[in-house]
Amino acid sequence: MSLSGFAPVGSSFAMMPDCVLNRVFDFLSYDEVSQIRVLTKRINHLCQSHLNRGFKGAERYHAECIKEVKSKLPRRESVRRNHPLIRHSDILTAVETRLSLLSMTFMKFVDADLCCFIPGKVVDEIFRVLRKIRHEKVLPRAFDVLQELRDISSMAMEHFEEKIVPTFNLSNISLLSPKSTSSFLYGLPVADTSTPIRPSSSSSSPSSSANPGRVSMIGNKILVTDNKFRSLTKSNKKFLSDTRRIVKEFKATIQEQNNKISNLENVLSAQEAVIANQSELLKKQSAKLLNLEKHMISNKGKPGQDVEHPVDTPRGVKRSLSEDDEDQGRPQSSPTSMSSSSGTQPEAKVLKLSE
Repeated sequence: MSLSGFAPVGSSFAMMPDCVLNRVFDFLSYDEVSQIRVLTKRINHLCQSHLNRGFKGAERYHAECIKEVKSKLPRRESVRRNHPLIRHSDILTAVETRLSLLSMTFMKFVDADLCCFIPGKVVDEIFRVLRKIRHEKVLPRAFDVLQELRDISSMAMEHFEEKIVPTFNLSNISLLSPKSTSSFLYGLPVADTSTPIRPSSSSSSPSSSANPGRVSMIGNKILVTDNKFRSLTKSNKKFLSDTRRIVKEFKATIQEQNNKISNLENVLSAQEAVIANQSELLKKQSAKLLNLEKHMISNKGKPGQDVEHPVDTPRGVKRSLSEDDEDQGRPQSSPTSMSSSSGTQPEAKVLKLSE
């Protein structure tokens, strides 16, 4: 029996339905899937989708692992350093950093439909590390666990940036506006739903530029994305203007408060000057009082000298005091003169009677 009537194995494999091929890819490693992309355009398209799903699945699996480990760790930092799961947490943190670097390197081109997540071996290594963290209770040092992942991921990123990115002919993307093109080149968030036209020099998917329906669909998506970007820019400008207005109001309020503080400082300095003058006057008055007390004490020690004290008295009292002073000032008669005058009075009375 001849085998001329049977189709080749490669062609029969390529003619399988997409669901069957995707199921077959599930039993292969991502490294093997990345190597069979060279068979046909259809196989390449399916492998690209499978590799992209693998990288996103690795991110989801990492999020589940880190959530599970953090739920078992204590919240206190001092107790956490001595916990058995501290190495698991450190390794998961390092894997998160590596995933972020890979995402920044590849995913903006993947979202633009220029390529897929090419290094399937990196995805296999990420899953291997995550499974080891999840199923083993005692782990070696983080350096030993992550050495292979660091090496192959660094080589993959360097090769992609040096060898593959320069082959992307971005000048063929004529439907992009200048703003969206610059945003695409510098990784701004405009590739959520848009998929620009794939350059023919690096195209490996079954779609081609000869398909007008796909070109029109991509053009519509690009226009929608451009509108979204314009609306986002407008909202950002409004937010920026509101923020500037609030900052300006705050600056005016601060200036007003500073003026009030300076005025209060001036008033305070004036009050301090007044207080200083009052204190000088008090010192002078106290010196005068001290001198007066010394003078009074010295006058009391001398005989025959009375010290007059200023005493407030009523008017009648002042008159009586003045009269007494006048009486005291008059010359007083001697006792002999008083006796002579008293003796002459009866004699005068006798003479009058005799007459």
